[in-house]
Amino acid sequence: MSGCSDPSLVQQLRFDNRYRFAVSLNAFAIACLLHVSGFLPVLRPIIWVIGLYSLTYLLAGVWAAPHRPGIRGLRYGLAMMDFAAITAAVSLTGGPQSPFFYLYPIPFLIHALHFDLRMIAWDGAWSLLCYGGFLAVVHSQIAKNTLILGLGQLAFLAVIIGAAMLTARQFRGRSDATQRSLRVQKTMVSFLAAINALPPALSDDDLQRDLLNQLRAALEPFRVHVRLWIANPAWKTLRGLGEHPALRPGSPHHLPMTACPAFSQRKPFRYSQAAGQPCSS
Repeated sequence: MSGCSDPSLVQQLRFDNRYRFAVSLNAFAIACLLHVSGFLPVLRPIIWVIGLYSLTYLLAGVWAAPHRPGIRGLRYGLAMMDFAAITAAVSLTGGPQSPFFYLYPIPFLIHALHFDLRMIAWDGAWSLLCYGGFLAVVHSQIAKNTLILGLGQLAFLAVIIGAAMLTARQFRGRSDATQRSLRVQKTMVSFLAAINALPPALSDDDLQRDLLNQLRAALEPFRVHVRLWIANPAWKTLRGLGEHPALRPGSPHHLPMTACPAFSQRKPFRYSQAAGQPCSS
């Protein structure tokens, strides 16, 4: 169905919401502790912030489903709301001296677990924008040493964002390499299973045609074009099966074995268009 969202996006949103719920509970506990200790005289405003924030992401989690469109945009919207809520909590509990400041790195560190560089960049931009905008608004109302503390915290956020981006990029590369290796192994196993399932009574022509079809089916996801060369030791020739887009029209289907390095050198080879010559592999 067109317009449906990727199910993995729904899973990521629900994963994010579990962390949001945990952060909400911890923020509530911190607010209660500050209130009991006398550092937060009025508890109601921060309770309103935590309550509205929690209600928003809980409703979003209930609404989100694989058949719903716009899940990606919803994730970006909830991420923006994370920093709006954190900034509101910071402004209500002492500004740069608020313990809620240290909630800023949590959203993009969580998204670093998904190796989602766009979300990390989005989170980093909004964290800097929200906290930098807050400092710009209150800079004339706070002491100089408190403002210096806030600017240092802003620099701290920038360092954390850069570290999250570099870490996610590095591990994303490793994850992609692992996924490619698993795909190759899965393709090899599937191809061998299909070959073992071929009837033993097939003629040579039918067997060669089925081998070619199985190779095409296995390598098509990798965008590999297949041409199978069948050796005839009696005539010392190779017969080509299948067409290849790199071959000129009318290219010969029979070649002497010596024309193929795999037969003449008795070892595998790879061909590089840049080098122009077959080279050992």
